[in-house]
Order: sequence, then structure tokens, then C-alpha cells
Amino acid sequence: MELLEHYNENKESFLEPEQIYARHILVETEEEANILLLQLKEGLTDFAELAKEKSIGPSAPNGGDLGFFTRGQMVKEFEDAAFS
Repeated sequence: MELLEHYNENKESFLEPEQIYARHILVETEEEANILLLQLKEGLTDFAELAKEKSIGPSAPNGGDLGFFTRGQMVKEFEDAAFS
């Protein structure tokens, strides 16, 4: 029972915040984003390769890989979309 009591009294310390995994491609214009999105939807290219070639973001060399993150770690607009 001591273990259960300890858990119940300290639940917060056992919980991990929600996290997600994401990759992205950062471009300068919405027009360019739409062109790349169309290429991806049509299966004309691989996401990671496209990110390496076209993204202007710091994650470009890693294929747009942002890894896992929790709320509060990214720009709000991106975070809202990622967690929706």
C-alpha cells in the first residue's frame, strides 16, 4: 500500500507531457509551399530529400527532422498546427 499511496500523492512527477514528432520544410512564400506540397501529394519526391533540397530552415540538412517536442518549445503557430 505504501507504493500506491506514494504514487497517488506524487502523480505529477510520474506523468510526461504530451509530445509529438514532426518534420517540416521552411520556404519563403506560400506559392513555393504549395508547389512542394503538390509534388509530395503526387508522390513525385521524398519528404526528407525535398527538405534537404528546398528548405531554408536549420533542420534542412536533417531532412526537416525536428524530432520530438512538447508544447511550449516551438513557435506558437507551428505548434498549434502540429498538435491539432
